[in-house]
Amino acid sequence: MAGGSNKTIDHGLSRNYCNLGTKDTRSIYREWADAYDKELIHEFGYVAPGIVVEIFARQVLDRTLPILDIGCGTGLVGKLLHQAGYKYIDGIDLSPEMLEKASSLQIYQNLWEGNLAGDSNIRPIYQGIVCVGVFFSSTRSSLFDT
Repeated sequence: MAGGSNKTIDHGLSRNYCNLGTKDTRSIYREWADAYDKELIHEFGYVAPGIVVEIFARQVLDRTLPILDIGCGTGLVGKLLHQAGYKYIDGIDLSPEMLEKASSLQIYQNLWEGNLAGDSNIRPIYQGIVCVGVFFSSTRSSLFDT
């Protein structure tokens, strides 16, 4: 856990770390969208987005390049990218309810629903890709096929 916490993983979190199908995963995030930020950040001390954006910002110096936030959820990472000065951020997520939360931040140029284990319709325009807290399993992923 973050910060060396001795907390065990709460049932609410552990439900996401088992081998679920797309429909079940989408359902979990649909139901979790309203409480997601509060639970992860305030209750569990989730710090991964900040760490990743800090590392990303040291590697991708040009803040005008198009960036893709894969599994953008409610926009936790996108918000930090925006605060770091990135101007063109797109996001993809499995859950329309999570995308609605991300959209309300008004920092993404484009948001769309997509399944990383299937056809995600990602255009090859991105100069940087960020993917934080996303788990998926597939024998074949079209995400990185050329």
